[in-house]
Amino acid sequence: MKIINVLSLVLLTTFFIKPDVALAGGFEKTCSNLKLDRDKTHLYLSATCVKRNGQKANSKLDLNKYIANHNGVLSWSPGEGGLIKSCGRIGFYIDLKGDSSLTGDYCIGNPQPFSSMFALNDHISNRNGVLVPDL
Repeated sequence: MKIINVLSLVLLTTFFIKPDVALAGGFEKTCSNLKLDRDKTHLYLSATCVKRNGQKANSKLDLNKYIANHNGVLSWSPGEGGLIKSCGRIGFYIDLKGDSSLTGDYCIGNPQPFSSMFALNDHISNRNGVLVPDL
């Protein structure tokens, strides 16, 4: 009887897990149509994300507020940011597994014009259809 009660609880809990429960990154599991948009002061990651009720919502997050260039290496730096002003070319890369990365070329502090890559999925979550930074 105890085993049946525990199993029932596990099944019920699994049924009610929602798409936005990833609290430490993991937005790629519930978001699609990833795109990078840039202007002079903003670098937006746009996506279509699943909400708790199963509907989809468009969302965007300004990555320039959270990613910085430290001597040619891209790093997660909430509040510091400033990536746009310090890298000559910023790109967006999705590998064959579907993992997304930001790339920075010709960044200040790096004597070589090589790319620095930064994994976005480790620091961004989907919270009820909204892209949010993990601070």
